[in-house]
Amino acid sequence: MQERQTVASPEPEACRVRPERVGDALRAEYDDPGTVADALGPHAARFGLRRGDGLALLHWLLELIGDPSSELWMSEARAHLATGTGSERAPALAGEGAPR
Repeated sequence: MQERQTVASPEPEACRVRPERVGDALRAEYDDPGTVADALGPHAARFGLRRGDGLALLHWLLELIGDPSSELWMSEARAHLATGTGSERAPALAGEGAPR
């Protein structure tokens, strides 16, 4: 009887982060680097990075692909996060439409 091999990763193939796909998406301008960093944030801890640090995960993935635009993309991602347009936003102020 042949023994069945198991996959080392519990994730399905389609869910794995592929650095080249991140680069392809940024090159084709499917999304901006800040939004990509936001989306990567929840996965950072799985890669040994600080929980929620999508910027660090984006940086690491871009280092792996070595694209000449990596520095530009990182500066755009930092600017996105610095302006507060990322997923880490301040709570809304009470005002029109707020529960009373």
